[in-house]
Formats: sequence, C-alpha cells, structure tokens
Amino acid sequence: MTEPTIKVIQRPDIDEYFLKIAAVVAERSTCIRRKIGAVAVRNKHILATGYNGAPAGLVDCLTLGCIRNKLKIPSGQQHEICRAVHAEQNVIIQAALHGASLEGATIYCTNEPCILCKKMLINAKIKRFVTYAPYTMSNFETFINFTPNGYRDIFEEAGIKVEIKPKPSSRIENLQESVNTVVQKQKSIGVPSKINRRVTHGESSTSSIKRELPF
Repeated sequence: MTEPTIKVIQRPDIDEYFLKIAAVVAERSTCIRRKIGAVAVRNKHILATGYNGAPAGLVDCLTLGCIRNKLKIPSGQQHEICRAVHAEQNVIIQAALHGASLEGATIYCTNEPCILCKKMLINAKIKRFVTYAPYTMSNFETFINFTPNGYRDIFEEAGIKVEIKPKPSSRIENLQESVNTVVQKQKSIGVPSKINRRVTHGESSTSSIKRELPF
C-alpha cells in the first residue's frame, strides 16, 4: 500500500511574521485616511512600535475629522497640514523614549514611507526597510530624490535596503487543527492513527505529516 503524504501549512517566515505584527499595530491608528503601523526590529527582537495618529493627549481625527480631506489635499503633499504623527516617526520617538538605538535595525511597515520619514530613518541609521505597499510620491518628493547623477531614491543613496513583499494573510493558521484532521481521516479509512510530524526548519516547501506504519 502506498504511504500517503499529507501537506501541512508552513509557518510564516521572519519578514512575514513582523509584517503581520505591523498590520496589527496599524489597527491602533486614529487616521481616517490610511492606517499605518511600523515595527523596529534588530536580531529578531522588537525594539519599538508606532502607528499614525495625533500626538499623545491631544484630540484625534476620529473626533475632529480630517482637515486634509476637508481641504482636499492630495496624499504626499503639505505634510504640515496634518494633525497626525506618522507611524515611522512614532517608532523613532518610542525607541528614543525607551533608550533603544535603531542603528542597524530593520523597519517593518505597512506602507513605504514619505520623504520626511525617509530622511528621519536615514539619520536613525536603520539598515533595511520592509513593506508590502509602495508609496506614490508627489512631484516635490520626486524632485528631492534627484542627485547630480540623476534620479536616485534617498534610501538607495544612503545604503538602506528596501524590500517590498507580498501582503501577508490576516488568517492565523492552526497546525493542531490540521493534525487532527489527518488523524480523523486516517481513522475513517481504517489506517493506524499514530503519526510522526516531520518538520525541517528553513525549508521553502511545506512540511509533511507521514503515517507511521506498524511494520
């Protein structure tokens, strides 16, 4: 009899894991237009988190409404006309408040940063920026990125690696449910239910659960 192989879900890799956390952080945002979350990480350790919203203790836009919407200001322009502190700015501020340097850190964020946040992150000496949503620059921001040698993103010029990943699923997969399903199917066809989960860390393919035969 052919030994069946049952496919099992794969755990999220490190980048997907922290992008999922950034998406949860974004849920705390008080911005009406776009909720952004950011997580600063070094050596797989979270240093700080931040989301966009009004400064601490001030009335937020959920109560007051969005002045940018009222004035019909396009995204990426006139950043000074906004009540919110950006998520990337807040992650820098939170790290500073708690005495954590961001030098050499990776920032995981639900969106690519604006030009102001990029300049701040460069000076914070981060080494990598990971997101799943590119940012559409205004004409002004495009101009800022020009160098004597032509257009060049300032992150690239500063030696900061930018990676745009697929948007992670918000679903939380339950490995135990998968194992239970396998056992139930084996019992229904009269196959011994003793199973051995074979997991190889770092594999790109899914792990497998294989039936352990009694002979």
